[in-house]
Amino acid sequence: MHAILLRVGTATTTGYPLSFFEGDEDSVLARAQSSAAPEATVELPLDLVAAPVPGITYVDLATARSVLIRADGSDNSLRNLGIQLHALLSRGDVGVRWAAARRTAKSARTPAGGVQLRTYLDVQDPALARLPWELMQDKGDILGLQSWSTVVRYGDAVPPMLDPNELELRVLLVLGCDPAADANIEWQSELRSFLANVCPQRHAVDFEVFEAHTRARGGDLKGALRTAIQSFHPHVLHFIGHGRSENGEGALELFDASTGQVVPWTAQEFKQWLDPAPPRVVLLNACRTSAQAADPAAPIAVLASMSDAARSASVACVIAMQHDIMGKAAARFASGFYAALFNYRPVDVAVVAGREKITDSFGLNERNWALPVCTVSVPPEAVLPPRDRIPVQRRTVVRAHPDFVPLLSFVDRRAQRRSVIAADVSTSSALTFVQSDSGMGKTSLARLLAEWRLLLDHRVIYTDCARTNRQEPLNVVQLLRHLRGPDEASTDLLRPQVYATFATFHDTMNAVLDDKPVGALPADGKDNERALDRHRVTSPRAWDLMFSSYLDALRQLGKERPLTIVLDHLGKQGRGVVFDDFREHIVPRLLAPVHRGEVANVSFMIATTEQEVVNCGLAALRDASLTVRLDDFPIDEWDLLAREFAIRADMNEEVAEMAISTYRAILGNKPWKPRSLLTLKLMYEDAVRGAT
Repeated sequence: MHAILLRVGTATTTGYPLSFFEGDEDSVLARAQSSAAPEATVELPLDLVAAPVPGITYVDLATARSVLIRADGSDNSLRNLGIQLHALLSRGDVGVRWAAARRTAKSARTPAGGVQLRTYLDVQDPALARLPWELMQDKGDILGLQSWSTVVRYGDAVPPMLDPNELELRVLLVLGCDPAADANIEWQSELRSFLANVCPQRHAVDFEVFEAHTRARGGDLKGALRTAIQSFHPHVLHFIGHGRSENGEGALELFDASTGQVVPWTAQEFKQWLDPAPPRVVLLNACRTSAQAADPAAPIAVLASMSDAARSASVACVIAMQHDIMGKAAARFASGFYAALFNYRPVDVAVVAGREKITDSFGLNERNWALPVCTVSVPPEAVLPPRDRIPVQRRTVVRAHPDFVPLLSFVDRRAQRRSVIAADVSTSSALTFVQSDSGMGKTSLARLLAEWRLLLDHRVIYTDCARTNRQEPLNVVQLLRHLRGPDEASTDLLRPQVYATFATFHDTMNAVLDDKPVGALPADGKDNERALDRHRVTSPRAWDLMFSSYLDALRQLGKERPLTIVLDHLGKQGRGVVFDDFREHIVPRLLAPVHRGEVANVSFMIATTEQEVVNCGLAALRDASLTVRLDDFPIDEWDLLAREFAIRADMNEEVAEMAISTYRAILGNKPWKPRSLLTLKLMYEDAVRGAT
């Protein structure tokens, strides 16, 4: 990547030193951080007067922020200011070299896009750093809106190394405002923009939304937020709410509905909470409070304080607003930013995409598009973990599987999914239980986890014990056959063709079921499909031989690639499995050896109810294994999860909000089950039909 770094030093008696570095991006940043000499230097005058540009009205740059604040789309003040700011940095040899690099980059643009030149702006003088450099224009090119030649501010924080095991991008959105009183902030639109982009990215993005007004526990709202940050370890921390001054420093406001009061989240606390595991990106959409409205410097002072706190905590990229941003504009920015970010674009390009979304609604003469400021301390491509460890082709194939497509509407249960994924990344558990009452989503979660194993290139065998051609429960032999699958060609990701691997098992089973010595029948490796006769097969030795050959087949599969077998619906609708057989044979002869680690690279995932655990004799194994439990949802999570469901189900926002509000009253103050979302969808569809 070709890059330029423009450094504006602090004022001397004669002016502001401007240094120009150019070359390969890594080399430019390394040289700028050392004492290496720049390619060119020039001095900016103390009065900041640039060379005249015909046709524009100049302003005193000391009042540039006032121009930004006043801009309402009625004149060309932002354009004129942008031309003036660009002219200021285009003095002497610095300007000549910068212009030449931009011409080269412009000629190298391709239809596929991509950054051809990146300009880092390192403004070290505090007063000059607050100028709206994002407005800069060069011959009609608005530098802050160009993805082929981006301009990004530079800071010298040193973030920690990225974890090479990261497979998902983690995003935490903190909603700090009072939803009832802060309608003007349009938090709902911004939240919807966030969810609309994050929900379809189930294979690559993990997210949480912390709603301050619902999360106070025992009066310790800030403790709950600190725990959420430090347990989730987000790569992106996004705050929506207000900023304020608190004891002379900046703070973010958190509304505590349990007390009706605003709790300050100070810059000092902000740094302390982020220090142990700093996010890679902090996005601050914090408007000033009404008490500060008379002071145009208040918003930038607050956000500068919070931005400095984030950078001092070694955050690699800080995105903040230069002034109050309209709620609709913030929502548009979030939409463009996350759409680009989740499409594997670097953060500076994502910021440009967010600004472009704002201009689509507000135009160029209105200030909102220029408010987002992006400051990085590493190359933008290095800000977030690489998300290509799972090949795109594999993601595409898995995502298109018919058993997974309906799961897009499945909401929450992220903490449970996360616990299994964490175990997969560290030391995989040989047995995993997904347990709940019926109708709580354990089948959907088990399939999501199976999907994750497929993305990790596991072989997955999904077995629904209630979905067979039989009308009665599966006895032990029928269950073993069901796990193995039929002798038919299969392209199904969840029912792979493994029949041939069980050849020895087939020969052993044929002999046992025919009451013959092992080896007495022809060894053709084919299952003769003989039925189990319990009067003839009673010898423990016979069962040991049969299961020994079955485990050997699993070992062979495990040598090829990790194998996950999912067992679902052990006792559903009178089908499932024969409980006595499961207790007597499957648990001690199949699951227990796998649990003890006797079958390498093979694991079982069991979706079950508590009653099935008891009936099948699984309690001891369950208690000694990784178990995730699904409970009712708390009532205070209804609005958020219902909105998430509305996004996933592609509901119209206005009608969905009406249905969500109506159903909230029906729920009262009681916990609710996932099936309530299906009722919500029916209510929504009735409302749509009524409107048409």
